[in-house]
Amino acid sequence: MAQLTKELLKLFGQGTLSAVEVQKLAEAAYKDGWGTNSFIAKKLVRCGSHGRSKNTHRDLMTIALNYVTYATKPYTIPIQDGGKLDIFLPHEVVNAVVSQVGLDEVAIGDRLNTDPIGGVLRTWASHNDVRYQGNLAELTAVGIHYDGLSYTSTNRAGGARSVQVASMNLLSARKEEQRQHRVPLVVLRKGRFCQCGCGGFCTLQLIFEVIAWSFQCLLSGVAPDCRHDNAPFTEMDEATRLTPGTPLPIAGLVQVRGDWEALVQFFRLRFYTSEFFCWMCNATASPGPNCFSDFSSTAGHRTTLISCLQYLEACARERAQPSFLFRCPGFILLYLCVDSMHGGDLGCFADAFGSLFWLEIANRQWHPNQQVGLARLNQQLQAFYKQQRLRGRILTEVTPLVHSQIVAKKPGYPFLKAKAAATRHLAEFGLQLALQHAHGSPARDGAPARAAFSFAASHHLAGREAEHLGHLVAMFRGLANYNRTLADPAFDETACRSSMLSFLSSLSSLHSLWRTGLAEGSAKRKSQPFALRHKSHMLQHLVEDHVPVYGSPAKFWCYRDEDFMGSVKKICRTTKMPSTLEMRVMQKLMLLDGLGVRV
Repeated sequence: MAQLTKELLKLFGQGTLSAVEVQKLAEAAYKDGWGTNSFIAKKLVRCGSHGRSKNTHRDLMTIALNYVTYATKPYTIPIQDGGKLDIFLPHEVVNAVVSQVGLDEVAIGDRLNTDPIGGVLRTWASHNDVRYQGNLAELTAVGIHYDGLSYTSTNRAGGARSVQVASMNLLSARKEEQRQHRVPLVVLRKGRFCQCGCGGFCTLQLIFEVIAWSFQCLLSGVAPDCRHDNAPFTEMDEATRLTPGTPLPIAGLVQVRGDWEALVQFFRLRFYTSEFFCWMCNATASPGPNCFSDFSSTAGHRTTLISCLQYLEACARERAQPSFLFRCPGFILLYLCVDSMHGGDLGCFADAFGSLFWLEIANRQWHPNQQVGLARLNQQLQAFYKQQRLRGRILTEVTPLVHSQIVAKKPGYPFLKAKAAATRHLAEFGLQLALQHAHGSPARDGAPARAAFSFAASHHLAGREAEHLGHLVAMFRGLANYNRTLADPAFDETACRSSMLSFLSSLSSLHSLWRTGLAEGSAKRKSQPFALRHKSHMLQHLVEDHVPVYGSPAKFWCYRDEDFMGSVKKICRTTKMPSTLEMRVMQKLMLLDGLGVRV
């Protein structure tokens, strides 16, 4: 395929160029002498009757489907709205990857005893639903990410739309590039969800029933001879599915990622604002022996951990149907992962930085007003980023910060509104600034010397500076040390856990301190810094329950998943017809995969 043809199809697949724009560029290049001996180039020029027909997109997609090699093709099922939905089957995706790169590149192999995923596969293989007796080194670990995204394809008010996206990756792959590669499983408009009052759960069950059947095929090691509901293959299935009996690699689903809202939706977990909000234990939102605000390893809620069997038994007692993903062989509750990005960088860490920055800019001891304080904070941030660049570190920057990024009407208390990576990259700066608050700083960079932080005489915490500053420094030291463990190739599980628990305990202490003497439920109490949200409890589960299983949180956070979601969002924005959105997005993702473009 000519390079220009490949580039045009790539830009079309990414949503950068529309089908009509591709046709016009191809036609202009053809008139200049390009592609006169290329059959596919002539097809591009003629698609949509030379760009004058509404069928340009259809014709271009047909050309792409005929001239690009795809690893697999989607499986079609009916859903409640009377239409059909395309799903990529995990067993066909894994088989296609193995066919391309070899089993040695995706199976755990000689890393069985050294990689944390090897331990996960050992546990999976011994599960009563699996009981695998073969060579453990030949097993492949699969992860799934599920989340929703909103996009706007028009400037009119109320033009926002939502889609749900599920993707998969191979956790046990030898190369980082292969582990990072996401393959789409399904794209579904939220408007197509079941309308029976289930919040879309019924529709998700149809999807997960197919996915669970596919993972059962991966355990059996052979391609199926019928559809997921035991119905015979259709003519389309016979033309596109693997030949029945084709040998398959043995693989299992051992990780599901997503933000808390997505996990609650498709697993019907406890709601995150309820009294018993945690699906992993019986921690309570209210004060008591099991209150979530206790972050010690001996906290009462640590004795109430919920096993997968207990969860399923509770579903049976309450006559609540569990997610069909639990039909995947060996899948257990522990495999629902807490994400460091959503829980920390976009959650508790943002609470901590918002509070620190608010204290910095609002302190009249140092600045005459908040505008001057904000300008000085931006100067300090710029100096920090410059220093890091000189050291060869390129960080995601938050500058220039504006006041509404630190304190806004919603949520009403200090919270840093920034990209997740930008918040994470502030860890060392946060520690430096906290130490300045504790010890003061000499005159430098044109700024006068300043004394250590102190409360005004009229402040309700006047005289308690030492307690406040001790917790503040300990909190940011814990945060900085946590991020250091994630960046260290020789990951230290113990240091990771102790650093996070130090951060959380200090945050909890600051939360209590700043609300001392303020009436429960009062507006003043709600607007105080150092908010302590339920996400903090999830971070404790992250380091105490998931890190021992999966290793460094950097190995299973959702940054790469969010990159993939961003690519899907861009395609959705340029796909104008809602009725064909899922089909067109899936086709474009197939096209990019066939071209070797990693989205």
